[in-house]
Amino acid sequence: MPRMPLTALGALALLAGCAGSQVDYRSPDSGARYSPPPAAFRDTSLALGERLPPALRSPAVSLGFATTRQAVGGAYGDQADGGLHLGTLSMSIGPPGTTWEDLVDWARLNEHQIPPVRVTLGACDTAGTSGLGSGPGSPDARFLAGLEPMYVHGGSRVLLFVHSDDTSFAEAAATLASLHHHQGRRGAAVLFSWPVDDTRTRNAGNALARLISLLSGPGQVERIDCLVHSTGAAILLDALHQLEGSVGRDSLPALHLGTVVLAAPEAQTDTDDIALLAAATGRTVVYSRRAGRTVGDLRPALAARRDRIELVDVTALPEPADMDGIAHPLALTDALLVLLHGEAAGSRGLVPSDDALVWNLPPDYARSAAAWIARMPAAGAP
Repeated sequence: MPRMPLTALGALALLAGCAGSQVDYRSPDSGARYSPPPAAFRDTSLALGERLPPALRSPAVSLGFATTRQAVGGAYGDQADGGLHLGTLSMSIGPPGTTWEDLVDWARLNEHQIPPVRVTLGACDTAGTSGLGSGPGSPDARFLAGLEPMYVHGGSRVLLFVHSDDTSFAEAAATLASLHHHQGRRGAAVLFSWPVDDTRTRNAGNALARLISLLSGPGQVERIDCLVHSTGAAILLDALHQLEGSVGRDSLPALHLGTVVLAAPEAQTDTDDIALLAAATGRTVVYSRRAGRTVGDLRPALAARRDRIELVDVTALPEPADMDGIAHPLALTDALLVLLHGEAAGSRGLVPSDDALVWNLPPDYARSAAAWIARMPAAGAP
């Protein structure tokens, strides 16, 4: 199955981390699209940012990050070093001189019209390696303190992004910046970035489990939503199994995991994985071109938990046909909507397929989703 083109392959600067990286919305070489605006924003009844406080109407997007990549010359490269490095960064959408009005205009365009807009690193503050020291000066405490200003709009909620194994730190940060921007910048957005080396060990799963525990500690967050792409699904499942081993399945709700979105997941799942996701999350939504085949032997487990786990088939979505998972503007619209509201598929306006366990996105979904977003709380409300 082709990978979801969430990133602009071949359009990176020389460095891959916190040292001047940039990514194009669309690669001038291959034409690969980075991340299209949600289709809902093309509806004239909805203006991007009308629900945002004026202070957030800027091309700059603040993020937190946690990575197991080795730092080399101020950048995070493609090798693992065993530590979980924490910090915050600022990404800027568009070239110098970009205005908020430019971002509003770009949101109105379809995926074939988007100019080659770059997402560039603006600033980076490294908190240190998780677990070293204690107290207010420790890396963990500094990292959590760095997220506090991001809770001004939307409350103490986190959008946690776990990328696929063919993604650099810069690509993943730029992708999350765009997704968080389109989501309305509610709460904090945190990138978990891992190198390919970590697929050969349990280091990535260990690190993600540690990050979830850190974020969900006493008095930290009200809700953690997860957006997971491709092979990142296996890391999330590994982390959840480790957390289950530490606290027990009955205590998993204390982690405050809300909605988990799995975009084109590449992970071998069994009935116990299904039960684990249902126990640990408020809702899990899977976007895939093989949703029907995913059911298979898992049908009894999925049927028993259909109120907590949804399969959304993106095979029949209209052009652009080469976009899988949430890279399609309609699927992206639904993913952001469910991350914001947590509503069930039927309530969001999805329609059942011939298989009762699989949902489809209707062609006019952008309009109904725009109406949903317009009913969100006004700017400044949680």
